[in-house]
Amino acid sequence: MDFYTYPKPNEGIGVRSSEDVLREVKEILPADMSGQDPDRIVGRLRELLCCTSSGAELADYLVQLAPGVYDSKVAGVLAAASTWAYSDPDTFRRQMQVRICPAYYAAASFQNDALLLNPAAYMIQSADMRLGILCFRGTQLTKMIDLLTDLSSKPDPFYAVGSVHGGFLRSVRALMPPIKAWLEDARRGHGIHATGAEKNARCCGTSHRGDGSESKLKALYITGHSLGGAIAAIAAALIHADEELGAFREVLRGVYTFGQPMVGGKAFARKCHTDFGARLFRHVYHWDVVPSLPPRTMGAFEHFGQEYEATETGWQYRDGSVAQSRVGSLRVALAGLSWVMDQLQGVREQPIIRDLALLASRWTGNPPSLADHSPLNYLRTSQVIRPGVEFDPR
Repeated sequence: MDFYTYPKPNEGIGVRSSEDVLREVKEILPADMSGQDPDRIVGRLRELLCCTSSGAELADYLVQLAPGVYDSKVAGVLAAASTWAYSDPDTFRRQMQVRICPAYYAAASFQNDALLLNPAAYMIQSADMRLGILCFRGTQLTKMIDLLTDLSSKPDPFYAVGSVHGGFLRSVRALMPPIKAWLEDARRGHGIHATGAEKNARCCGTSHRGDGSESKLKALYITGHSLGGAIAAIAAALIHADEELGAFREVLRGVYTFGQPMVGGKAFARKCHTDFGARLFRHVYHWDVVPSLPPRTMGAFEHFGQEYEATETGWQYRDGSVAQSRVGSLRVALAGLSWVMDQLQGVREQPIIRDLALLASRWTGNPPSLADHSPLNYLRTSQVIRPGVEFDPR
């Protein structure tokens, strides 16, 4: 298991005063600019100035929201976290620092090819210790292990409450030792960058049960895209099923998932809907194929929570849920073809191709799309931003 923390345990973090910022700016800007790399200087200035009051204000905003209240600003922050979770931990931290700063960061990843496991988790903790964001990485298309995890749908029992997708559950279980350590340190008001997660991950049977004291952690959000969304939903279910995690049920503000597949059977879904369905917000972008998976041929699965669909002005609540696909291979094949055609704009504009597409849509209804599953679509809809600016230098 690999670990990442920021800052290092022996380094402090805090909100700089105006005088401190001015002093550090003078240190960064040399008296003689000749021969200096302007990109490096600008980068250092941006990193310094990111820790402004806006980051602290956003953290306050997230803490003060009531549990179960959907918020578009929260969706924007968590969609960004879910998108940048596909990158390395340092890039994730730099991108999220633009939004929540100052803050502590921690990450853990686990890989076991024989068990078909390659999950990763990130956690952000605000400097005042009141806010925690737990984010899971989704399916990496270049990693065959991730794809096999998605296909390992043979159900595993979930406590005494039905069954869940075996690959998803094992992914969560593999990451729980460091996650429990992060959450417990956050509850006690300790920085997760100095947590004993790495040590605890190697110690079997280490208990993280709360001691009954008042939690310093006031608001916890869980998020992820695709496979990460499935893991996020099961992690929330574990908080409500595992007594060691019982202290975090009251502080769970919301679970925001993007392009999440179904994770469990009817009994599991009904129990989770009762426990935290009002705090689970599933986002579905147009005809994204993944929310309709796993297909019925791999077993009966069912969604729970509240569903939001993409519109031109952001996300809108939809009464109902995406239906489970009956034949997954056909649906995924159509989704792949849709993605190819989406890239071939010149071909799509040919009259015969438009006519064939119209006939196909009448036959299949609204065809599934693999292109619609891209985390960029979810990020842009959540933030209603101009396409391309999410890659602007930070």
